[in-house]
Amino acid sequence: DDDDSSCGGSTADSYTTSLSSSVFDFVYENGRRYASNRTAKTTEYLIPNDEAEQSRLDLVHHLWGLILSGDLHRAPIDAAEIKRRAGSEEPFRVLDLGTGTGIWAIDFGDEYPGAEVLGIDLSPIQPEWVPPNVKFEVDNFEDEWVFGHKFDYIHCRNLVGSIKDYPGLMKKIYNNLAPGGIVEFQESHVTGTYSEDNTFTSDSALAEYNRLLTEACNLLGQPMDAAPAVKGYVVEAGFKDVKEQIHKAPLGTWPKQPAEKQIGAVFQEISATGWEAYGLAALTRVLGWEGAKAKEFLDRVTAEATNRKIHKIYPVHVVWGRKP
Repeated sequence: DDDDSSCGGSTADSYTTSLSSSVFDFVYENGRRYASNRTAKTTEYLIPNDEAEQSRLDLVHHLWGLILSGDLHRAPIDAAEIKRRAGSEEPFRVLDLGTGTGIWAIDFGDEYPGAEVLGIDLSPIQPEWVPPNVKFEVDNFEDEWVFGHKFDYIHCRNLVGSIKDYPGLMKKIYNNLAPGGIVEFQESHVTGTYSEDNTFTSDSALAEYNRLLTEACNLLGQPMDAAPAVKGYVVEAGFKDVKEQIHKAPLGTWPKQPAEKQIGAVFQEISATGWEAYGLAALTRVLGWEGAKAKEFLDRVTAEATNRKIHKIYPVHVVWGRKP
């Protein structure tokens, strides 16, 4: 267990397993860094893990906070139960899949100090100094799960484009939740751009980007357009009391309402590096484009995305369900 005597109540012993050197065998393409397949120095992952991407991910966390009005979750979590079970042999256990920089797990651990939070990710990009109830492991959640206990809440955010087998993942989540445990997905429909006033058109660069990204991810068997289907997967896995909220995330500062304008401004800042983060490897590695051609196209997408006359909106899906 972590020693809670360190300065500020944090601990540098945040990894539950020692990191082998293979997790640092990164792959570099077109000036970006990606996680490797460990055994072979290749990568099948489209999203980079370098410092530019880490900064983007932390800003994405801020965007989710704006969309969800400051909430870390929408599933009903009993704070009194977490407090009651704190320090017992059966604490309230939380698993954060694809934790990225670990920022959600850290915030959850701060908000619920009685919970035990584990974040897992392919890349060791989480901070060393974290709350004493938060740990991280380097792992692939599509591999076999070998946890020594069940979880009470499993959180999944921004995983579209990295999941090959949704039914298989749902089965693992179901089997590793305690009875009454909750799963929650928070996903943006990355390729679902639309407008309510027909200013976004199918002949735009961004619409072409969406089509190309969908094609590349389908070739990899990792669908990028899966967000609308998540609720169905959760229901089919046997979860009960399944709920879905669909939010609108405007892109850009065109909305008149202050809250929507703030969301749009943050979203636009994220997208400045987001088009390349999602699209560069898809265009070059999967679709065979030359790097210069891909970057020129992505620059055109980025320029178009800042056009305030095009009122772009992205659907954001939040789905949760309970294991009987």
